[in-house]
Amino acid sequence: MVDHKVEALSEDTVTIDGEKWPSKTVIWTSGVKNNPFFLTHSEYFNISENGRVKVNRYLEAFKDVYVLGDNADTRYSGRAYTALQDAIFVADHLERRAVKKLLKPYRPSRVSQSVPVGHNWAYVEKYGIYLAGRSGYTVRRLIELANLRSLLPHNQALSAWHAYDKRDGSCELCKIRPVPKVEKA
Repeated sequence: MVDHKVEALSEDTVTIDGEKWPSKTVIWTSGVKNNPFFLTHSEYFNISENGRVKVNRYLEAFKDVYVLGDNADTRYSGRAYTALQDAIFVADHLERRAVKKLLKPYRPSRVSQSVPVGHNWAYVEKYGIYLAGRSGYTVRRLIELANLRSLLPHNQALSAWHAYDKRDGSCELCKIRPVPKVEKA
């Protein structure tokens, strides 16, 4: 479902546009919005035109105050991968400062774009190379495996990766209440 407002989430329901849907598992993605803290305290932060906080080459808004993820005005911000990359950078940066090692500037890496379109079909862009169809799907799945391996131990990553293709067809809700179609603009 797209273009619908998620209003509440409990252990066994999700409320969308005032209607409760029974569910034990919800995957919810939404647009990014910067934390209002920064605009509320704009006398302390240099806010860019896009509403994000300007940071130096070490992700500092000012000395010892780091801003990362959706709130930082960096290349590729607004994506989960970039936020994770920012957090890893800040952790390494703080460790380097603590042991008085040479500090490295932040260098965001290009994020791949990947859109699943249907069963065994996807569109992928990585390093300026574009793939669609079955080959896009294969590359998308390999990217997913690499991402899982960066977050989980090897066996758990493989298990999670293989679980993607397991479908038991037992979703009673989907059989009774089909997902509403969204009008194309």
